[in-house]
Amino acid sequence: MRKFLSLIIAVAVAAVVFIAYKGLTSSQKESAESADVQPKQYVVEMELLSQAYPTVARAAVEKNAEVYRHRMEQMGCENITFEIVDDNRLRIAYESEQPELVKPLLESTGCLVMYNTISLQELMPCVEAVDAMLREVYNLSFNDLFDMSHSYGCIVGAVSESNMQLINDYLKRDEIRSMLPEDLFLAWSYKPEKWAGDKHLLYALRWGEEGVILGSPDIKNTTANANSDGTYVEVVLTEDGARRFEDATAEVVIRGRSSTQLAIVVDGKVVAAPSVASIIDGGVFWITGDFSIQGAEMLSAILNSSPVAVPMGVVSEK
Repeated sequence: MRKFLSLIIAVAVAAVVFIAYKGLTSSQKESAESADVQPKQYVVEMELLSQAYPTVARAAVEKNAEVYRHRMEQMGCENITFEIVDDNRLRIAYESEQPELVKPLLESTGCLVMYNTISLQELMPCVEAVDAMLREVYNLSFNDLFDMSHSYGCIVGAVSESNMQLINDYLKRDEIRSMLPEDLFLAWSYKPEKWAGDKHLLYALRWGEEGVILGSPDIKNTTANANSDGTYVEVVLTEDGARRFEDATAEVVIRGRSSTQLAIVVDGKVVAAPSVASIIDGGVFWITGDFSIQGAEMLSAILNSSPVAVPMGVVSEK
């Protein structure tokens, strides 16, 4: 079973590792992997991305600081100090041989969720109703917004990056939202897909008790390793997480959900939606793929830490 799950998750790995390596150029990656660089002191400033929680801002930043410390220590950072500025900003000073890895390490919320999905076949009556309303009220058709040639499984369609914000705006409208299932959660792929004409995919996920299978708290621990086949991250689920994951795959295989896909979502973006062909038990799987040991270590460091309390963004580095 472990091998089967490894194959399922491997599809997502190149995507998942974007958390660790997004924003890095090739030369930066080479620099990050050099063992000859001596540690230097660096300072990075972060700020809460939302100002909606002024009364709990400082407490959120304090919790985040502990998460960041855990991640940074696992990645070899030393002499880490934190200073909270104006309650909603955090100044981090540290020493590291690989400073290029720190920014992406901090920018990830570290929130991983696995969802059941809703098949397009099940969703089609709603799609047709929305299409009719768009034609009547907005003089648009569904095909004007989506490339339906890539619609299958739980994929609603493919969308050019220039149209993503427009679709997000439409989906927020009450008259459209009211026509969709209450337990529907629509999420974008984390990156455009070449096989879909370099367009982003929109996935139909199931929200709520029936939809959410696993989350970050269900990860007991992870370890970055390498063998003759390459680098991988071993993920061990908690006892409860392993049981619920086995139950979810049994629900698909034995009891026959309308959709046989599960969706792996990191930081709100879908990194893979693998199909389930058999019950998966054991509570241990490997994330394998073509990434460096640094990428595996960073992914492990992120998954081994609690998600940040409130998302923060880097505002300066020196």
